[in-house]
Amino acid sequence: IIRSLVKIGGIVISFGWNTSGMGGEKGFEIVELLCVCHGPGHNDTLVTVERKVVYQPSLFDTYDFRSPSQQPITGKAKNGEA
Repeated sequence: IIRSLVKIGGIVISFGWNTSGMGGEKGFEIVELLCVCHGPGHNDTLVTVERKVVYQPSLFDTYDFRSPSQQPITGKAKNGEA
């Protein structure tokens, strides 16, 4: 779901115990990694900052391939009426 909400050039910040983040196969590139130490009694938190670099179509996108722009169909008519 996040992949479809983030526009190209958008940033995703992931927090956890690994740096897998969104991943390159989903059109994201790693911009920065950060290790946050919470002291000797707690595990560190890894922060991954990624930027969306390519559009990855969803399984639910539908296209009008007759249109020269091949934009996804949003369900709205061209005059703005649903």
